[in-house]
Amino acid sequence: MVRKSVSFLFVTVMVFTTILGAHAGDIDCSQEVDNCLPQVDPCRCDLATTLTVNGPETLVDGSTYVASGGRPNYHYEISSGVIDSETGEVSGVDQCIDVATVTAVDACFQEATLSVQANDLSPFDAGYVGNNCFGAVGGVSPYYGEFSCGETNGLCITSFEGCCGRESMRIYDSCGNEITYHNSFGTWSTIFSGCADPSEPTTTNCFPDPPYTGCDWTYTGSDSRFIVTDWVPVGSNCSKYKVIQTVSCQ
Repeated sequence: MVRKSVSFLFVTVMVFTTILGAHAGDIDCSQEVDNCLPQVDPCRCDLATTLTVNGPETLVDGSTYVASGGRPNYHYEISSGVIDSETGEVSGVDQCIDVATVTAVDACFQEATLSVQANDLSPFDAGYVGNNCFGAVGGVSPYYGEFSCGETNGLCITSFEGCCGRESMRIYDSCGNEITYHNSFGTWSTIFSGCADPSEPTTTNCFPDPPYTGCDWTYTGSDSRFIVTDWVPVGSNCSKYKVIQTVSCQ
């Protein structure tokens, strides 16, 4: 009887030691604890201090961000660009962003973030500067131009061959910011002007002055356009006025 008690005690001690060893050893705190073992927090996350992350306020290649507090080990992420997940060193800064967010995550899954200045970007803008050329500022150079007809050299239109009806010049920077300008070519003729169905949607941004050059025309095809406006000629009993034009090009 004594031998059996001693043996049972020995086995009990061994099992307890095994369980204790499983928690007291080198445990990866980022992994879930085995559900078959007592649910003891191996990292004592309940006692962890607040996690913070610090580093340069201006983001450049080679900038390193360091976490403190919480429970090591730390994992690093960045909203744009490339950061070493273990060391917090940044490489490959995205030239198209002005602000990035660095995030550190600890073994207890606490998160700390830091907003940093990546690039000093001004708003992109472009406009006509004369002699069939456009200019651009802001954004990220170099700048590019695409004309829906003819030919271009940089931001200048060098040929209008094939241009007819409504054509567009798209100007964009290296980050995809863009502005598009439209122009009309050919001889436009009005084929209808008169009352519109009141249910037809009114064209916005339209100046009540023929030939309606200030309107956002709705195009029914590559060579025709129409507008519906609340403005009506003097003496007309229309509630809405409609104009349809077609174009001919030589």
